[in-house]
Amino acid sequence: MSVTATAAQAVEFDVSGVTLGMDAAAARKAIEAANPKYQMADIKNPKTGKVIGTNGLIQGFSNTANEHFQVIYDESGKVWFVGKSQTVAQGKGFSKEQMLASLIEKYGKPSFHGEGWARWHFDRAGKLHLGEADSPCKVGGGDKALTPISVVGHWVRYPAGFNPKCGRVIEASYSWDQKTGIVSHYGVRAFESAAVYDVLMRDQAAAQKKRDDALKQELGAGNKPGL
Repeated sequence: MSVTATAAQAVEFDVSGVTLGMDAAAARKAIEAANPKYQMADIKNPKTGKVIGTNGLIQGFSNTANEHFQVIYDESGKVWFVGKSQTVAQGKGFSKEQMLASLIEKYGKPSFHGEGWARWHFDRAGKLHLGEADSPCKVGGGDKALTPISVVGHWVRYPAGFNPKCGRVIEASYSWDQKTGIVSHYGVRAFESAAVYDVLMRDQAAAQKKRDDALKQELGAGNKPGL
């Protein structure tokens, strides 16, 4: 199936009120507004200790909902990743058909979807691509990987890589009871792919230049073997 690009539809690049591009302070307020019961915590880079995101967590017990909400910020303090994972509380159930219908109502027609999942892939021009075969956001072995972020209570899945042609991505997944068809758990995430890819490429180029400069300096130092 060949891919087609549609005119950019009016898509909400947000999850429960947290929007891509939102500043850190506004994102934290939006998470707290989504559920005041969240246990809030900063997400820090394990190497530098710098705050790079916000974590909202509800650790539930029997018959209560478990929720995990995470946002990650770019260098300017803007949201580039937002994800939410939730276990549906007993008595609050809905069908898998309702789950898909709600996703389409919020985000529009997906690029492609299957049993228990849906994807929206946008290119750098902001156009939604329909079909999986030539999606600009498919990630292969040669695409840039993201260094994993270790977070306690990590239920939200991060992107494994970034395609240079990709702009933005929305992904959803859900599971359900096989007997009743009632959804038991779902997760939604949205992220900026193009911006992150460009930063990764910039950092890679800077690191390579540093190595090249060091090699040039070493070779030009007049070093000789001690014969």
